[in-house]
Amino acid sequence: MIKNKIFKNTLIFSCFFLFLLFSQLIFQGKNLDNYWNFDNSMQISNGLLPYRDISIITTPLFHFIVSVFLSIFGKNIVAFAAICSIFKIAHAVLIVKIIELLMNKKDKVNNFLMYTILIFLFYVSYYEYNLLAVFFISCITYVELKFKESKNKNIIIGFLAALSFLTKHSIGAFALLFTFIKPLLFKKDNKKNILYRSLGMFIPLFIFLLYLLFTDTLNDFLSYCLFGLQEFKNEISVFESISISLERYIPFFFIFLLFITIYVTIKELYKAFKDKKYKDNRKVVLFYYLVSIACMYPIRDLHHLMPVVITIFPLCSLYSFKRIKNKPLYIKKNIMCVIVFGLIISSLVPLNMYIKIYHGDNPYLVVLKDDYYALNGMIVQRNNKSFIDNIKSFEEKMAKNGIETIILDSESVVIHLSNGKYYKDYDLFMRGNFGQYGEQKMIDDIKSRKNTVYLLNKEKYLEENKRYTQYPDKVINYVMNNMKEDDEIYPYSVYKK
Repeated sequence: MIKNKIFKNTLIFSCFFLFLLFSQLIFQGKNLDNYWNFDNSMQISNGLLPYRDISIITTPLFHFIVSVFLSIFGKNIVAFAAICSIFKIAHAVLIVKIIELLMNKKDKVNNFLMYTILIFLFYVSYYEYNLLAVFFISCITYVELKFKESKNKNIIIGFLAALSFLTKHSIGAFALLFTFIKPLLFKKDNKKNILYRSLGMFIPLFIFLLYLLFTDTLNDFLSYCLFGLQEFKNEISVFESISISLERYIPFFFIFLLFITIYVTIKELYKAFKDKKYKDNRKVVLFYYLVSIACMYPIRDLHHLMPVVITIFPLCSLYSFKRIKNKPLYIKKNIMCVIVFGLIISSLVPLNMYIKIYHGDNPYLVVLKDDYYALNGMIVQRNNKSFIDNIKSFEEKMAKNGIETIILDSESVVIHLSNGKYYKDYDLFMRGNFGQYGEQKMIDDIKSRKNTVYLLNKEKYLEENKRYTQYPDKVINYVMNNMKEDDEIYPYSVYKK
């Protein structure tokens, strides 16, 4: 019996893992956020320090965790995709465990259906610090529901809230606040629990403060994670932001998720305040879910909506479970068989696609291999590979003449991951990511550099800067107005002093 259960769990994990791993390698080739998160984590594994040596604008726990895995399994984009896939599966397991506690029973068919839906939601997103921050919030929810009578749970809850803060401080600040005030709002909570929760918060936060002091990066941390964010301008309205999201993503899917999230949130809040029979477990899930809404500020797109959707998923599942639990046993078994069969097939599809692309059987996509350093194994469009090759060749040509090349474009991270280089700030070339006085600091850096050329996609800047972007206008205008346009390497103009 135990061996059968281990075999089943191993099979299910393997199917989910293969599906998520190869889907990320195939479909995230144009996603710059995927590269930035990988790059930050890899640079930590290379011995660089966050904030002083690396441009990071959040607390760094996600990158530290990933850097450990990269140091063990290889500093490569495939290893990063594997780590993210494990994160996604662990997150899905946690959400289903919360659903079981909400329903106060296990239902194999319902659970497996929930797993499948969650894996699909993770498939359309990439895993990074926002999701890990709400993962710790869901851990708090699980501990609250599972260990109601435990004396030590409040220290653990405070500890988890601090981990959320150390993953992304803007979300984590709300996690700390909600964790602190929960004993004051829920009648059955002992107000003395605040003391234990505070102790749990203090331990990791104090360790992080010691780390900043020991590495002499406290001022850099404040510059990038606090003061520098003032340059992150977001003057676009909520409706304009949603309109842009509809252009970038599948409109029906985005509207559906947004509608479900808003509908369930309003309905649950109404029940919590009006329905005297509203269960305490449900209140706890709703209470901590509200923290995740912070993910939607300041950017309101599908990616930042996903952590909110996944955190509210246990409440959404209650509506579907009512329909599933009343089905006859034979129908449940048929549903289970169909899902398992579909899971096995779907896990093999991206694997088969990857193998075919690897052997050159796709006219549009190609696997980077042999001489692309950390990007070996990633799938990109063939024209993107040509773009990478051309810019790499240009940089090598300039280097032979003793000239350094700086790329003033958000896509520079892809070039430098493929040739083993790293340029702080320039490899995350977006306003708000340069620390305090960021743009002026970069202009001063450009002024001080010698034997350097700058690549700038002038056409892209002039066109896209009219929309919602984070282009560093001051830096780009300084180069265009004070330097000579000397050459061209598609799609960039080459500027030099």
